[in-house]
Amino acid sequence: MKEKTKEKSCIFGSFFERWLIIFFAVFLFVCNCSVTWSALQNYFYGEEIVGGEAVIETFSDQTSEQIKEQAKEQTTEQKMQSAEQAIGQASRESNQKEKGAEETEQQIDSSEVDYSEFRAGDWRLILVNKQHPIPDDYELKLGSISTPRGRMKCDRRIISELNKMFEDAKEDGINLVVCSPYRPSSRQDYLFDKKVKNYIKQGNSYMDAYYLTAQAVTIPGASEHEIGLALDIVSDKYSGLNEGFGATDAGIWLEKHCTEYGFVIRYPLGKESITGIEFEPWHFRYVGKKAAKVMKEQNLCLEEFTELVKENSPDK
Repeated sequence: MKEKTKEKSCIFGSFFERWLIIFFAVFLFVCNCSVTWSALQNYFYGEEIVGGEAVIETFSDQTSEQIKEQAKEQTTEQKMQSAEQAIGQASRESNQKEKGAEETEQQIDSSEVDYSEFRAGDWRLILVNKQHPIPDDYELKLGSISTPRGRMKCDRRIISELNKMFEDAKEDGINLVVCSPYRPSSRQDYLFDKKVKNYIKQGNSYMDAYYLTAQAVTIPGASEHEIGLALDIVSDKYSGLNEGFGATDAGIWLEKHCTEYGFVIRYPLGKESITGIEFEPWHFRYVGKKAAKVMKEQNLCLEEFTELVKENSPDK
């Protein structure tokens, strides 16, 4: 009897040990799966391996908000830096649409313009650029104008129209300022060389620096500032010589009304491949009222206009 009881006890013990082993095996298996599942979650939802160690990011609501705020802070400076360009771009696109609508409505045909009314030798239409430097025998006719920087000079034949434009702008609440009218050749040399040196400091070769400078500053001997017919105009609220000026009230007023006084934006948007100079909404050139009107209506830069004048000249 005792032997049977002992035998049953052994069997029971053996049975219990087996289940205990199975229980621990299952337990270890579940734990392993749990660890594995956790690892998978970390892998797919935020685990980053750095130097062989796992760094797990916790994406709580608070952390997400912090990340968003950090992203905003990182982009704020960039947005502010590009704000002027963005405003200028938006304004230019808006102006282009308005111009397109006006031109479509007016349906002006270039064949209707009598270019023979103009003369290639007219002092108001002299073309000065890289391909057409200032003639050696060109005679300056300078007069004085009052500016915030004191007395400056420009061609005396354009002063009356310039003053009238400034007076009318003031009546509309716009205070225009001439910041750069006539420049002697020595001043143009200085500005050009200074720009070249700046580009070289940025790591450009001399040739590249020269090329880049020539797109922003006219080479000496080929600048309209040197003959007194061109002026850089800004306002008391915006003095920067950059594309952002075109989006200001002053820039918009000038773009709309300058031709009424015989001035045009010398380097207009979209004509860079012809003028060789980037868009400058602050740079104005006197060409006379009649020529300015035609150039605006026909969307012509001075290079295009003078070419049409030559083609239709009775002296051709």
